[in-house]
Amino acid sequence: MWFALLVLSLIAAAIHVRVRPTENRAASAEVFLVYLLAGYCGIAQIVRAFAILVKGAPLMPHVQFTPGDPAVMWLAFFSLGCGVIGALSIWKRGDYLLAPVVAWAIFWTGTTFAHLRLDEWHGITNSWIGVAWAFATHGLIAVLLVAFYSLSVKRPPVASGQASAA
Repeated sequence: MWFALLVLSLIAAAIHVRVRPTENRAASAEVFLVYLLAGYCGIAQIVRAFAILVKGAPLMPHVQFTPGDPAVMWLAFFSLGCGVIGALSIWKRGDYLLAPVVAWAIFWTGTTFAHLRLDEWHGITNSWIGVAWAFATHGLIAVLLVAFYSLSVKRPPVASGQASAA
């Protein structure tokens, strides 16, 4: 389900850019970034957080928590707080976008490693398919966030006749 939501967020951003063209590549990258932050890392995580608070357990059947485990409430409020940060990117742009990109890129990188470690902890040998799936559903979001942010940052134009220092 989450991978489908990622794909839908990217498709929605592509449609947005196609229907309402932007003035440059940086602005297009910002649209993709906002769709990922607001949709996947924002609204979806807010809904997930409320579902966890109502159910009292994570919505991950492969993760076992003891009923009443306080970590479940922490997970819900963490998701809620970071979800709000992501959703705010709809209205806040420019330099603001760095904060949710950093928070969510670190989170998704950590969850990639946690899922791989969780399989190992349960005695499941990580196959290349399992590693690829963990990356596609978690680590890829971190890569996309950093890539779209990097592309969205408007760089001052290089004056004609100046050689690049790089």
